[in-house]
Amino acid sequence: MYRKSSFKQWISLINFKNISKQIEILKLDHYTKKLDTSSFIKLLLFSQLIESESLRAMSDVRTMAYTLCRNYARKTY
Repeated sequence: MYRKSSFKQWISLINFKNISKQIEILKLDHYTKKLDTSSFIKLLLFSQLIESESLRAMSDVRTMAYTLCRNYARKTY
């Protein structure tokens, strides 16, 4: 049986449908290319959960993980 992670249980309490309606009304994501408001909220909450020092640090970790995975994939083939 599939169980939700703690983080998914935590954010499931947030009404993203209502937030999405407000985002559309206020046109918050009108000029957004990559990181929309809902994703930003989830990222902000996750960074708070893992006690990241900044969103930039989260980006650095993501970039480093991507690079490590890419390099590992090259070595295995």
